[in-house]
Amino acid sequence: MDEATDRAASSGSRVRPTAAAVGALAVLAAAFFVFGCRPEPPLPAGHRNLLLITLDTVRADFLEPYGYPSPSSPVLAAFADRALVFERAYATAPRTGPSHASMLTARHPSSHGVLFNGVDLPGTLREGSVTLAEHLAHGGFVTGGVVSVSAVGAEHGFDRGFASFEHERTRRKRDKPEAGGGANHVTDTARRWLRRHHRERFFLWVHYYEAHLPFHPEDRTCRELGLDPCPLVTFDSAMAGAHDPQAIEDSYRGEIFELDRYVGELLAGLEEHGVAHNTVVAITADHGEYLGEHGQFGHQELFDEMLHVPLMIRAPELEPGRRDDLVSLVDLAPTLLGLLGEPPLRTAEGRDLLATATADADGTYVFAEWRHHAPFLGERTPVQRDIQISVQTKRAKLIRDILFPERSMAFDLEADPAESQDLHGRDGEPWDALRQALDTHIRALPADVAAIERLTLDPETVEALQALGYL
Repeated sequence: MDEATDRAASSGSRVRPTAAAVGALAVLAAAFFVFGCRPEPPLPAGHRNLLLITLDTVRADFLEPYGYPSPSSPVLAAFADRALVFERAYATAPRTGPSHASMLTARHPSSHGVLFNGVDLPGTLREGSVTLAEHLAHGGFVTGGVVSVSAVGAEHGFDRGFASFEHERTRRKRDKPEAGGGANHVTDTARRWLRRHHRERFFLWVHYYEAHLPFHPEDRTCRELGLDPCPLVTFDSAMAGAHDPQAIEDSYRGEIFELDRYVGELLAGLEEHGVAHNTVVAITADHGEYLGEHGQFGHQELFDEMLHVPLMIRAPELEPGRRDDLVSLVDLAPTLLGLLGEPPLRTAEGRDLLATATADADGTYVFAEWRHHAPFLGERTPVQRDIQISVQTKRAKLIRDILFPERSMAFDLEADPAESQDLHGRDGEPWDALRQALDTHIRALPADVAAIERLTLDPETVEALQALGYL
């Protein structure tokens, strides 16, 4: 059991949901399960759709399918019962733009060129990168995207390959209203798109921003979970110690709970239009969130609170179950293309997970990269931990500081899953093999990967970064 889950399970001060709330949750989950189990007509030959749902800032360990002990995600729990659940899926970066670019290109951040949010403008994906949307559009799919934050907006090239692309900017939360779209608006827009295109072979990407700071669940959510009132938690208030740790966790859980509700409404749209039986549905997250671990809030650096994300795929003829092998989000697009019966991405660095063995020993490596924007924007000179690259297996992890190698870190994940005891400098196994794998990965990176130079941003990009709290 990980640190956050253990803390949640052992907390005696948690307010339990009311009986009415639990009953409502059960009805919702049961309805979703019943709808999903309707007799399904035969699949039209060669006709499978794709719905990709990405949840911003959602840690795997806060979801019921991943062992969270309190109500947080009943819809996702019902979905997981009929899906293939990857228990050890890892993001390639702790920021929205780089991680989503990896999902869409099957390449690592230094390879596709999107190093951090709000800087890489249209056309700056590395030469040769092809996106999942471009690939499927070329194969005859009608493509649509509904996103809720500028980091994955058209202004930064994420509309590549999409015939229609909508950015829902209306945000429910009280402060930073320009930061992103509320889940209600995103769901309504996506359901309208399905209504227009469900008779065609489609790829729809829907991005939800709801669980991102500030945490401020709707009043009805707090009441349903027995948490009323939920405090408004901002990055500044959390860092200042203005909240009890349990209150921060509860508000974050509330955000995920209401996001889960809207995901259920979106999935119901597939049933409504009779396309659930021939639609591949993938649900994942771009990165996690610190809730005080390692003395941090927000999302940066490469600890597992950032990198361990949910990944669940439901598809026609795909046997439900769970896989414990190590996988990366660069593997997502190749796997989805395999399920769709489409040719592979020729520029992919990831692999089709369903074409590989499920069991792995200690020889599967996943990599992640982190770049702080400040030195690139000329805000300050580089400091320790500004540029990091990590490699990990099930057993251990190395995090290398590119600019200050002496400040690198190493963790025994089996003995120390909270990554609290730095073992940097150890020799022997598994450290020698990890070191060699990381060296190989770094040698393959573009020559300018660690170059620090001042970049010029347009006013709209600066405003978006400020709204997100990154400037």
